[in-house]
Amino acid sequence: MNLYDYSVEFHKLTERRGPGSEEQSKKALSYVPELKEGAHILDIGCANGMQTIILANNTKAHITGIDIVPD
Repeated sequence: MNLYDYSVEFHKLTERRGPGSEEQSKKALSYVPELKEGAHILDIGCANGMQTIILANNTKAHITGIDIVPD
């Protein structure tokens, strides 16, 4: 098993399907200048979309989430 596969398998066991927390996502977003309505965010590696939902609830941006792992 390579590092990528290990990471995917490990995070399948977590609610977010990836590292971090809601608080950490909001903290990271606080470093971004205010996004105006109509801005776009590309969430690469969105997993099950937990952080995507945080972005949607805390910005006026249009958000596209993509992930290569079907789960």
